[in-house]
Amino acid sequence: MLAAISAVLLFDPINMPRLYPFVISLTAVLFFYRESNGSNQFSQRIAKTVGLPEVQQNALQRTTTAWTWLCFFNSTVFGMFLFTGSTEAWAIYAGAVSYGIILVAIGATIFYVHLLAPRSFRSAK
Repeated sequence: MLAAISAVLLFDPINMPRLYPFVISLTAVLFFYRESNGSNQFSQRIAKTVGLPEVQQNALQRTTTAWTWLCFFNSTVFGMFLFTGSTEAWAIYAGAVSYGIILVAIGATIFYVHLLAPRSFRSAK
């Protein structure tokens, strides 16, 4: 993977701006993957600090796994744009589509953690 990125930079410096969103998305994948599989999770510590109930903490863990897959998809698309695709298509995806996907994911996370999960927990009692 690093060799392919190096080849893009060495042989096509015009594509350097395309590398930034790929690296950021890949970093997010690594962060969320570590979060969903680690024992001392950053998101769980924040949830406990702000006093989220247990059911919302469990919902937060599920959404962390979903965010891992979302960022993986996003970094895959950006990775494909490193080697193929027009600059215009990359600009549309990087400037609008990926941000739209992330906004929808943020809204879904808030809806699930704060509204849906507590209600399903109350109805299960």
